[in-house]
Amino acid sequence: MFVGRQRELAQLDQLLDALPAGPTPVEIVGEPGIGKSRLLHEIGVHAAGRGLTVLTGRAGEFERDLPFGVFLDALDHHLAALSGQRAEALGPGHLRWLATAFPGLADRVPPGPPPQAAERYLLHRAVAAALDALAGPAGLVLALDDLHWADESTAELLAHLLRRPPATRLLLLLAHRPRQLPDKLAAVLAGPAYATRHRIELPPLEFAAAQQLLPAHPERRRLYDIAGGNPLYLQVLAHGGELAAPAEQGAEVPPGVAALLRGEFARLSPAARLVAQAAAVIGDQVDPELVAAAAGLGLPETHAAAEELFEADLLRGTGAGQRVTFRHPLLRNAVYHSATPLWRAAAHGRAAGLLTGRGAALTTIAPHIARSAAVGDPAAVDLLRQAARLALAQAPATAVSWLRVALHGHPTPADELGRDLSLELAHALMLRGDYPACWDILRGQLDTAPAGRPHLRHQAVVLCATTSRLLCRPEEGRRLLREELARDYPRADADTATLWLHLALSHVLDARFTEAAEAATAALALTLPEPLRCIALAMIAWSYPELGRVPEAVAAMDEAVALYDRLAEPEHLAHLGFTHITPLVEAICHLRLGDTLRRLGQVRRMSERLGHLTFGGEVLGTTATVLAHAGRMSEATAQAEEALDAARLTGIEPLLVNVLCASASVALYCLDLDAVEQAGREVAALSCASWHPLAPHLSLIRDLVRARLGLDAPLAETIARLGGPDLPGTLHRARVLTYLELAHIAAEADRPAEAADWASRAESLTQPQLPWSTAAATLARAYADSRTPKPAHALRLAEQAATAFATAGFPVQSARATLLCGQLHATLGDRDQALSTMDKAAAVFADCGATRHTEITLRHQRRLGRRVPRTTSDSPHGLTPRESEIAALVAQGHSNRAVATLLVVSERTVETHLSRVFQKLGLSSRTALAALLARDNNRP
Repeated sequence: MFVGRQRELAQLDQLLDALPAGPTPVEIVGEPGIGKSRLLHEIGVHAAGRGLTVLTGRAGEFERDLPFGVFLDALDHHLAALSGQRAEALGPGHLRWLATAFPGLADRVPPGPPPQAAERYLLHRAVAAALDALAGPAGLVLALDDLHWADESTAELLAHLLRRPPATRLLLLLAHRPRQLPDKLAAVLAGPAYATRHRIELPPLEFAAAQQLLPAHPERRRLYDIAGGNPLYLQVLAHGGELAAPAEQGAEVPPGVAALLRGEFARLSPAARLVAQAAAVIGDQVDPELVAAAAGLGLPETHAAAEELFEADLLRGTGAGQRVTFRHPLLRNAVYHSATPLWRAAAHGRAAGLLTGRGAALTTIAPHIARSAAVGDPAAVDLLRQAARLALAQAPATAVSWLRVALHGHPTPADELGRDLSLELAHALMLRGDYPACWDILRGQLDTAPAGRPHLRHQAVVLCATTSRLLCRPEEGRRLLREELARDYPRADADTATLWLHLALSHVLDARFTEAAEAATAALALTLPEPLRCIALAMIAWSYPELGRVPEAVAAMDEAVALYDRLAEPEHLAHLGFTHITPLVEAICHLRLGDTLRRLGQVRRMSERLGHLTFGGEVLGTTATVLAHAGRMSEATAQAEEALDAARLTGIEPLLVNVLCASASVALYCLDLDAVEQAGREVAALSCASWHPLAPHLSLIRDLVRARLGLDAPLAETIARLGGPDLPGTLHRARVLTYLELAHIAAEADRPAEAADWASRAESLTQPQLPWSTAAATLARAYADSRTPKPAHALRLAEQAATAFATAGFPVQSARATLLCGQLHATLGDRDQALSTMDKAAAVFADCGATRHTEITLRHQRRLGRRVPRTTSDSPHGLTPRESEIAALVAQGHSNRAVATLLVVSERTVETHLSRVFQKLGLSSRTALAALLARDNNRP
């Protein structure tokens, strides 16, 4: 019976009637038994009647180590039933990932290497694609119940779906008890990606509604007061129970409810009680064969006892074949705990035996082994270890849980297997983002390393040094490395060099270039195998440009790249923690675009194979910046998004800052102010923002984009905060390109003396071994001279810069120089040549996908009198693309809330952008804005 929730159901009906593209998330929250599940059922019926596909899933209280449990419950049956054509449309990549989490697709997996932990964000993308595939023409309702019992992998997946949603119209219903919500999921629901949510809090039923749940009874009011208006407790009372005390509003379960539920259970026959306990062991979705195995009964006896459970309304059918579920999760909890721990362990063991005989996946068997294995059972330890390795790619938290049980079950943790299990646990903790626990394990390994096995201590020191950075405590790692180097015991040169190189890496990441160069030089003084020499040379190539030693840096880079290309893949794999640095330095510091993308692709494939999520994020971010320099803007933007997905999953703040800065660099190329500002906000919220050397530079990138778009930007103040015009701590490459941007901005603002100063600074950093640096300085000087009485000289410089940038493989920069040539032709009075030259620049910008640059070029052509059709995002008022988009929707009569829904942003974001629009346009009303945009649309 559905009573007392008509208002909440009407709210959800309204959302169904106006469901926009993308997700509409709705939280449904309340205490146990308040009616969340029933409301989900009712809106599901209404949605199905409107032609929407409805998928429902429930998290299980005792299955919190089952990866993606609630999504598995909701999607697996439907994915298995997908037609061949619809499944194939997902593509082999998505199918391979989906099969790791959804057994229903296991028989459709194309051949290929198994996915690795480094790529698990790709599973999240695959699920988004699967939701699109499962959606009906009218859209999709995904109802996830009891999320307070969801595992961490579910929280990660939800975060992704909110940040990068499927394209279909999606009503995402999230039901939970707020006081029991796990921290990770609570953080997701409080995050900016969830800003457009709706929240329905279910209060106690009113007395008029509650009377419908009670039998004719002279003391109905007293029973209502005792139950506190909770529907579940009212139903218990209706069955003849009695609560010891009134239910306190907001309490999880009032005193006496569990006893009343157990009272229902106690009235059953012994066989029915046994089967009920076995069903509680198996899970909310009951499998008759598994129940029989767990109970130790035959299938006919189990079916007979189940009939009694159905008659007593403890079990109910779900409409999905033979699967049934408990009437309520609280009932399952009461039944589960009515059995003794020893009986439960034995029942889990019997269930594991049946699943093993069926050939079930190890990740399906492992939850039962984890609850039944005895200490000293090597087979159980091995199974849990294998299952953890499989789960690591998709659910590191689950891998951690199983490895802890395996380590507990191994009676000699100090032996070789015990140490291996500890290191695997440390790795899983690192991927989970639990760096303090990872650190504790590694320090324990360091403190207990056997005296006669120095290589174990060496390995522990190196891992501790890496983990210290993840904990935002890099100096602690450097201290450990220095102490180990000072120890007086025999050590191979390769081991000593590894310590020096870790020290160099720690220094260079903190912009301590002198110390980094000294450590790398100390490593080079040793007898090194080629992979380590390659790494040491790359460290030199990274550090020396910042010390004014560019020719030596270029020579070191040349030798490092030659060594890198000569090494065989196994040698790379053996030193993957370092070898990825060579192509990164080549790309980030030296801007060599030729073979860099090939080398970065090689490193990415190796990092994926070994599950190195950290390196994967760095490589993806660096690849995005290289693609932007190479003029492949759409690929660069997509790669930057992928890098951010990978970096966020690691929980490593310094890595996330690196990737956000790479994303902002791509946005600078695209002149995408929204993306830069979003990156800045995300970095500012991180704890490492106060010391990370790259964090302050995001404000400079933001101001450069604002200034290039003609907006106010406090560049002078920002530069002063960074240490002045010399930009100390900024990479040589970044300084040269920043001086180019500043010269351009000063010239556009008609400040020729300032532009000339920035050009001189760029010229002081040029090196013939770095052709792009000469091109950048030449273009900077051309911008400066374009505002002087020497336009012909500026034109020659701009032509030289365009050629040099094109030769070096920087098409966007080359087109910028070509655009300046067009402007200078106009200054010299040759309008036809100016327009023709600008056409060439516009064509390159268009080929590169540099939309804002194309729009700027068209604006210059309009100023010369050419009638050029306006693009939808081309605003003559200095609005950003997002501001233009919001202004257009407001002018069409949409409210702020409607705009927020259409664009999948928060109302606060719409308000902020709209206030900027009014400020820039000098308007104060929506009517005036509509009139202005109407005039613009009527212009040629």
